Amino acid sequence: KPLVSPGQTRQLIKTQGENNLKQRADSEITRRVNSLKELISKINSLKKLSAANKTDLVSKLQTEIDSLNSLKTKIDADTDVATLKTDVQSIIGSYRVYALFLPEIRILISADSMSTTADNLTTLVSKLQTLVNSSGATGDAKTSMQNWLTDMQAKIKDANAQYQTA
Repeated sequence: KPLVSPGQTRQLIKTQGENNLKQRADSEITRRVNSLKELISKINSLKKLSAANKTDLVSKLQTEIDSLNSLKTKIDADTDVATLKTDVQSIIGSYRVYALFLPEIRILISADSMSTTADNLTTLVSKLQTLVNSSGATGDAKTSMQNWLTDMQAKIKDANAQYQTA
């Protein structure tokens, strides 16, 4: 005599499948939430982004975290397979963390880094200009150094325009 009936076997398989789906969904949600928390930390460390922009971005990310956590709770409580599958699919379809937020924030982080680098290079140009002026160089040597500094300033100005656009 079998230990479990065919009906019980089907129910066990169904329950195991649901549990596996819930575990995968929980893992994906946790991964996304952790990525968003990391972005919040990076946003707060940006030097050139205004406080208002930081607050706006952090608020959007926190809303996404809260929504994902609510979805996780809903998925964990789902008892209907069709609802569970729909909720799991919404992780990618409705919560577009990787498609929207990550690229946007990475662009801002890069722009902030470019701005800081441009500021550092501007300071360096000023120091180099002082050295060129006090070097005692004349003629072609001084003209060459001055041309190099002028070119450097133009490239810094272009970099500033590029990061402002970002």
